[in-house]
Amino acid sequence: MHRTALFISFLLSASLLAHGPVDDLITAKSKEILENPSAKLYLERALLNEQHEDWPECKKDLLQAQNLNRELTDFDYFYGRIELAQAHDEVAIKYFQKSLKKSPQNIDAIFSIGRAYFSLKDYQSASEYFDQAIKQMKDVQPHHILEQFQAHQLSNETPLPKLVEILESGLKKFGQALTLQIELYKTLYDAKEYQLALEACDDVLNNVTRKERWYIEKVKCYIGLNDKEKAKNELKKAFDIFVQMPKRIKARKLVKSLIDEATKLKDELD
Repeated sequence: MHRTALFISFLLSASLLAHGPVDDLITAKSKEILENPSAKLYLERALLNEQHEDWPECKKDLLQAQNLNRELTDFDYFYGRIELAQAHDEVAIKYFQKSLKKSPQNIDAIFSIGRAYFSLKDYQSASEYFDQAIKQMKDVQPHHILEQFQAHQLSNETPLPKLVEILESGLKKFGQALTLQIELYKTLYDAKEYQLALEACDDVLNNVTRKERWYIEKVKCYIGLNDKEKAKNELKKAFDIFVQMPKRIKARKLVKSLIDEATKLKDELD
């Protein structure tokens, strides 16, 4: 029952937000409450106040809804969301754990505990909760995989093959997810797995329009492999792009830093 009510409340919040600015919706909802107060209306306004990041009002409305109908939804989960949004991580964890006692399959609560532990820099606990949630999730998204990966990486307990497996499982599911492709490249390069990093870099190159950054990354990989000729070929591709750039683009801080990096690599290879 709690899971059904929770799902309905998510749909409800999405529906409400599709109909106008949050301030206007809160005002309209307040008028409805004055005319005919109910747990459902208080919950609707709580969701609007959550989007508005008015945490005291959100919590007040949740309490009103809970007092009127405790079975309407999983209130502990919503209290946990409010506390997590305010970085009250330890309090949030307690609410989410209470939610899970009633609804053990509340995947969002499990994943949210992972986020709270991540915020507390307990990366090992975060990775365990992320793993547990993702195994049961039906709608995994790239950002879930990325959060799982980052927790494992920062825990310093996960070996390289497992880190790579997490990212590759995400790429297998989502195809050309650029954020995952970039993380895979960085992970392999930092581990000095230059040949594998080259392959990951090619995947990124096929998925971006601005390629100069990634030609430079290939240069660095070939230098790591002691293949200066191939490094020079990739560096030429980057300089060919720089030459064609308008001056105003070259003057941009990020582009200028790339040109400086390429110039240093050229000096190193000459």
